[in-house]
This record gives sequence, structure tokens and C-alpha cells, in this order.
Amino acid sequence: MSSTVRTFIAIDLNKEIRDFIHQVQSELKKIDCDVKWVTPSDAHLTIKFIGNITEEQTESVIRQLKSLYFKFEKNTFHLDKTGVFPSFKQPRIIWLGMKDIDHALKDLADTVDFLLNMIGYPTNERPFQPHVTIGRVKSQKSIFQLSQKIQSTQIPSDLILKINELILFKSTLTPTGPIYEKLAQISLGPNNA
Repeated sequence: MSSTVRTFIAIDLNKEIRDFIHQVQSELKKIDCDVKWVTPSDAHLTIKFIGNITEEQTESVIRQLKSLYFKFEKNTFHLDKTGVFPSFKQPRIIWLGMKDIDHALKDLADTVDFLLNMIGYPTNERPFQPHVTIGRVKSQKSIFQLSQKIQSTQIPSDLILKINELILFKSTLTPTGPIYEKLAQISLGPNNA
């Protein structure tokens, strides 16, 4: 039986956004809460989580993604808010949201979903919401203070992300956290072959 790798498709972040994630986490860490923080260098904007697939399947996913023709009218996106899933009363995921003008990111995620569904992968169960996970809440400790602080976090208006490519990542789970490795980079637009 061939071994499998855990994979997902995402958009990489720039240094400015990673620095801001570090800054937000530093502020939130001042609250005595029980959160596992995402290392800023590992943070990303997930487009689709695929899960465990074989090496052969990885190659077919890459082939399918390379058939993607997706042109943003405007490929520059702004961070616009901080939030949590599922609710501020019982947060489990802390995130930074990306402003999705004209639903361009949602359209990209839907297109990727459709392409992979054509080769047998299930479509996403939840509607796509562009966000960058920055922490996972482990218990209700100091949850009220944490929720208040998250809601009062201000996002600088000049924080932008230029999106030119998708990345297929391999994720190896370890006791200290996941290790990500780029398996393929797929350019967006007419020259993605």
C-alpha cells in the first residue's frame, strides 16, 4: 500500500501580514488564555483542504490545478477584520479576515472545488470564507477578555496581499505543530502552464 500525504491548497502571505500576525498574537498573549498560536511563518489563506492522498493522486491534483485559468480583475486584497469561529461566546478558531470584494476569492475557491470534484474529491461542505487562522482556543480560560480583545483589534488599512499563485502544501503533523512543505506552485492567470 502506498503511503499518503496530508495536503491542502492555499495562498502564501507576505512579510507585512506575517509581522502583523505576530503583533496581534503578542497583544492577545498578554491575556492569560489557553490558545495554541499558529507560527506566523506558517500562516496561510486556505483555499481547499484535501486531506490524505497518495503520491499518484498528488500528481493528478497538480495536473488538474495547472488546467486552472483564473484571472482576478484586481489581485490585491486587504485584511479587514479579526474574528472567531464559531462564536465569541465559545471561540475555537481565531482568525484574520480578508476583504473579498466582488467575491473574487470565493469564485477562486469555488473554481478549485469544481476542478477537484471533477477528479473525485468532495466539494467543500461549508461556504468559503477567506480567513487566516492565527490561533486555536484550547479551553474557556479568560475567554471573555480574549473575545473582547479580539473584537477591539484594529487592522491597518495599508495591509494588502497580492495574489498571483496557489500552492499545494504537504502538511506533516508533529507534537510541536505541523510542518508545511510546498509540493507545487500554480500561477494564476493566462501563463499558468
